[in-house]
Amino acid sequence: MGQSFVTCADGLHVAVLANHRLALYPLDGGGLGAATATTTVVGDAMVACGNHLLVHGGGDGAAQLTLYDVPGLRAISALELTGTTRLLCGAGHHAVIDRGDQSFLVSAHDGSLVVGELRPPARFARAVGLDDGQLLTFGDRGVELWKPSERRPTARLGLAVPGDIEELGVTLRGTSLWMVGALPMIQLARLSDGRITTLRLDAVPRRVRAHPALAHVVADLGGRPVAINLALRQLEPLDPGPGQIIGLAVGRDKGARVVVRLGDRVVATPFGGDGAAAPSAISEPAAAPTPEAPAPGPRADTMTITTPPRTVSVTARPAHRTAPPPEAAPTVASETAAASTIEAAAGPSSEAAPTSEAAPAIAPAPMIAPAPMIAPAPMIAPATAIAPATTIAPATTIAPATTIAPWRDQLLGWTRSAAGTPLPPAAATALSSIRSRGALDDTALGLIALLYGAWLDGDGATGVATARAAAMTGSWTEACGTGAVAALGLARWDDGRLRLAPAVGEFLDGQRPRAITIGGAAITDPAPAGVVALEPGESAELIGRHGQIAIGATDAARSRLEAWLRGLPLVLDHAVAEADLRPGEAVFVLPRR
Repeated sequence: MGQSFVTCADGLHVAVLANHRLALYPLDGGGLGAATATTTVVGDAMVACGNHLLVHGGGDGAAQLTLYDVPGLRAISALELTGTTRLLCGAGHHAVIDRGDQSFLVSAHDGSLVVGELRPPARFARAVGLDDGQLLTFGDRGVELWKPSERRPTARLGLAVPGDIEELGVTLRGTSLWMVGALPMIQLARLSDGRITTLRLDAVPRRVRAHPALAHVVADLGGRPVAINLALRQLEPLDPGPGQIIGLAVGRDKGARVVVRLGDRVVATPFGGDGAAAPSAISEPAAAPTPEAPAPGPRADTMTITTPPRTVSVTARPAHRTAPPPEAAPTVASETAAASTIEAAAGPSSEAAPTSEAAPAIAPAPMIAPAPMIAPAPMIAPATAIAPATTIAPATTIAPATTIAPWRDQLLGWTRSAAGTPLPPAAATALSSIRSRGALDDTALGLIALLYGAWLDGDGATGVATARAAAMTGSWTEACGTGAVAALGLARWDDGRLRLAPAVGEFLDGQRPRAITIGGAAITDPAPAGVVALEPGESAELIGRHGQIAIGATDAARSRLEAWLRGLPLVLDHAVAEADLRPGEAVFVLPRR
């Protein structure tokens, strides 16, 4: 039976599932680590699902999904499914399973598992998760990008996957797809434009292990474990000793590690710098003697890399951490708009500025034969001819990237600072729409800013401690949930922590709403606040009357919040009490059928 390997979302642990035994190990990069927790499970595959581990097992026409917490490995939720299913991948708080006739999305929120159908229904042969929580799927409709929170595709990529591919995954900081089959090569497909580049090897790569944030993959080439830098086209032999390389991991310090298993223990050995360069560089193969007639050169989009005699030990390397390079400014992928007459209202905007990172310098290494440095790949000429590609050009993100607006940078700095500093004016201005709609004072606005800063820092599900919220805002009333923020339903309180309502965080991110459909072009005549019962057929006149409206879904509470944040009148088929309305909220109730 095979084994399943996962790097946990906390960046502090790795998990190994083999022979129905789930074990958690520390990812500290030093020495051999014993398991910190173990448990017997029903299943043979797992993925990271938010801050938890989701284990999948099945047989006899049924399947079981079990959610385990980290680091205790306590089973906190379980779900039984009918039919034979496969666990395809995880992405953020979601996972994808396939039943053969249809694929489904499994979501883990607040310790509960929920299975939902995709819209439209789809069946995937493969799927991989991206670092931003989105899904890359491979099905009958081709390669698509899905947004799990909306259970719908947002883009279709012009990418053709060869039919003989046996393994694939995301690499190069989530910008490219690696693919291997039965031939001695690795193919790289750039997600931004579908361009495929081939790296020819001296053996068929097997047991490929990768991590989306790294440029390296680890594979077996003819029985020899090697690390291949896909960005720099370099290869480094690895020596795990008596152990077995089971995966690549990235710790909280952003450092790359090779994880080796030796019986019931593992060692996570640092290598390279954030997957940028291996400790030893590999030269190109020595040139063959020139025949009488010039031999044909390699194809313009291929290059051969071979293994030199030098071998580097994985387990014997000093367990020191390479200082991570400065992080580039985060990027937010813009969505591809669907061809529809209904458009989502735009949230706060951000200025466009593509980001890039420079690879660290590579230390000189022994070469088989003197060879020139590898030159950067030329750009593709506008004409039909393609210039020879000697390196893999840094790929752009799937959609045009936009640098996070300066006010978000300032807000993050303020969130991470000590208490007592005023809210940056740029952040206060960006939050002014919520302030004006809710008539919030400085204290309430500061609480929203603090919670959104935690959201941007990846702590949206964890939230902020009540004591910290009180120290940052200077108000126990707002921090304890008895102020204006709680009355407006903009945050949630439980177990001494505050969490921003997801609808508010997504609105401030500039995402499309999930629980409402927006009709019309722009608001021409704002609807007065209050609840209005519609007469039969009257709903068709609302767009002409007000210019733009929101149509709610079954989740009435979220529909109301999303519409209110955007200042839109809402059409619902649920009764709403006037006393429950937020300031300025307008609700039209459909007649009973």
